Amino acid sequence: MNKKTNLTIIIIVAVLVIVGAVGTISFFDGLGDDAPETPSGAYTLQPTTKSQVTPDTSSWIDLNEIAATATATDTSNVSESGVITTVGSAQGYFFDSFGNLIDAQGNIIIPAGQMGNQGGNNQGSNSNTPTETQMDNTQAFDTPSDDENELGEFEIDKNGIITKYLGDKVNIIIPQEEQGKTIAGIGNGCFAGTKVQVVQIPETVTYIGNSAFENCTSLKTVYFVGSSTKTVIGNLAFKNCVSLKSIALPVITDMGEYAFGCCTSLETVVFADGTKNIGAYSFTDCVNLTTVKIPQSVEKEGLGLDMFNGTDKDILTIVTPADSAAWDYAVNANIKHSTH
Repeated sequence: MNKKTNLTIIIIVAVLVIVGAVGTISFFDGLGDDAPETPSGAYTLQPTTKSQVTPDTSSWIDLNEIAATATATDTSNVSESGVITTVGSAQGYFFDSFGNLIDAQGNIIIPAGQMGNQGGNNQGSNSNTPTETQMDNTQAFDTPSDDENELGEFEIDKNGIITKYLGDKVNIIIPQEEQGKTIAGIGNGCFAGTKVQVVQIPETVTYIGNSAFENCTSLKTVYFVGSSTKTVIGNLAFKNCVSLKSIALPVITDMGEYAFGCCTSLETVVFADGTKNIGAYSFTDCVNLTTVKIPQSVEKEGLGLDMFNGTDKDILTIVTPADSAAWDYAVNANIKHSTH
């Protein structure tokens, strides 16, 4: 085949290739024209609107109103220790460290915020004697709210013993009944190490376990409702409660060892009449303890070994009847003693 023929064949093949390529491109381009278009902005986030809801403010608390009507507590007549042994001519009433007027059993007679000038000046004036109405302590913690009761913040066993405190508040009112059970006791270590400052214990409680409040270093006040309640207090129950200054206890049938050990701020302790046993080393290292009132109901075998070990005997006085076992104990231990 000559050169001219070969060139002709090459040209024809090239033309066919070009025509085929152009046809293929046109075919696919046509398919593209028929394909459905994707809507513009298919994946764009669109703003949404919500109908305006008017909040129900009927249960809201007006803090400004509360602040405007609040009454400051008058504690100008409270002694440095937080306790006054007489108020006017009413013998045996005390101020606690919060300025509340309490009786010897720890019951609130007049709450601090309601005292006005009833705090007295300790001068024996009849005008400072609490009236019958003022001595009605039912208004203090009578019907605490659900929030105050810390409802639902206790673990309670089948016997009505609080085994654990789950809340985080510092002022605690333990209810008489919770979760369908009568609260009968406070279990071992229940509040230990918490930041509780004030606790009110109902008369249904007859048992406070070992270390129940141990290392509650912020605990300042303990109220026992019902002084005639017979109560057992376990070992170390209030040990190292270094902020506790005074306490009036109910009838103690048995108190464990070191119950108030290392309560370095504790100054005044009052045991209710009918108390039987005070544990060994109960007030060990209570270096500021000045007054402990022990009734005649505590007999010799009910006075624990070295109850006042590590206390300052120069400032301590045991208040007890002259013919009581506690009187003889004080004489033998070379502790100051008095009948009032």
